[in-house]
Amino acid sequence: MPNYCYVLHDRAIQTETLGTIELSDDAEAVAFGERVMREMKRPASYTGWAMKIMEGERSAGEVLFETVGTGPF
Repeated sequence: MPNYCYVLHDRAIQTETLGTIELSDDAEAVAFGERVMREMKRPASYTGWAMKIMEGERSAGEVLFETVGTGPF
């Protein structure tokens, strides 16, 4: 199974690595990233940020916080 790495970044190239997980494919990796983003506390702190999803050196996807609905935090 591929091992995916999740990295948050803003427009100023500031990054925050969240961790890695083995998942079956890119679609599952993106869906997992979206769930993580929805469940994050203080989502307003990440306005303008995106989550980059990497599988090794390859980009498997990227999700903007503005495109993901957030939880009631």
